[in-house]
Amino acid sequence: MYINSSATDDVLASAKSLSKGSDDIYTLFFADTDVPDIGELQRELTRGGIRFIGGIAPGLIVGTTVRDCGALIHRYTCAAGPFVVPDPVFGHISSGFVQDMEIPCAGHSTTVMMYLPGHCSATRFLRQIYGMFGNGVTYIGSGMGYEDEILRPCVFSNEIFSDSAAVFVILSSECTVAARHGFIPISDSMVSTLTEQNHVLEINWKNPWNEYFSAIEEDCRREYSGIRPEECIVKYPLVLQTEFPESVCRGVLQVTPEGSLVCAGDIPENAVFRVAKYSYASLVEAAASAAEVATAGLQEKSEFLFLIDCISRKWNCGDKYPCELKAVEQVLSGKLESVQLEGILSFGEISSMGTGMIEYLNYTCVAGRFYE
Repeated sequence: MYINSSATDDVLASAKSLSKGSDDIYTLFFADTDVPDIGELQRELTRGGIRFIGGIAPGLIVGTTVRDCGALIHRYTCAAGPFVVPDPVFGHISSGFVQDMEIPCAGHSTTVMMYLPGHCSATRFLRQIYGMFGNGVTYIGSGMGYEDEILRPCVFSNEIFSDSAAVFVILSSECTVAARHGFIPISDSMVSTLTEQNHVLEINWKNPWNEYFSAIEEDCRREYSGIRPEECIVKYPLVLQTEFPESVCRGVLQVTPEGSLVCAGDIPENAVFRVAKYSYASLVEAAASAAEVATAGLQEKSEFLFLIDCISRKWNCGDKYPCELKAVEQVLSGKLESVQLEGILSFGEISSMGTGMIEYLNYTCVAGRFYE
């Protein structure tokens, strides 16, 4: 549900209009240019009996447009939580988070939804989450933040408003999720022969920058004439080979003086990957594919699709970005008489992959269909 206001009174009234009972949990999202007084929001919604999690996004997706004001509000049925993890990058999740909670068995209709600051390298945190719940649940979430990428509080719940904490909740709602990125490999397969978390220290036992540069040089000079290759690295992510329907896209953020690659997420040692690029058409096709997979078997009008779309896709597409949203909306309109696409732009995407394995993704479109 989108409302054209971020005022606390309007958010509270809208949440109450969606209420179904004491098990309600709400997600709230605000655009980074229209952030309300979060302290007031927490006080008034808590006083009104509204439990919530959410964050600040660089844009709210409503139909085929990106809104820079208002709020997105959705209600779910809560099984447990919400839970706050103070430091998802270096902290260890205490068993106390789940000691009183029955871990769902395979096939149980349960979803783990989580939000964290987009600057966090979330891979290790997600491995801990996966260690708790395994394949018995579906995972979906995103990194939050501001389009200017300046670090400030961006994740909230009734209890916190933080630039370093993660929040997650266990839902009774079921979710079918699909992730697609649309980046096209341009290199032969390579191996990350030496890594340290999100730093690639060797590729094919050689200097990583030299190997990476040899893969992008020709395309970079053709597509971005006059721009140094070091300035084009964000256009050429690594796509890691997986056993799942989609490869894992990992952005390259920086090259160190020694030639190491700093990535937007951990790279496993001895991972097999290829360097990739995008085209506008491939990004649009990937988003439509994610929506198609997520909505397979869609029947009930009460079901809805929520889109988590990396901010880099909007940056790369520029004025053509609405074409990606239109492609997703066309998938939905072919299955429902009346539908309005809703979602958020993100800094890092969280999704189940294949049979349930959780992954932290970059540059990816994640589509989640929720139903009870």
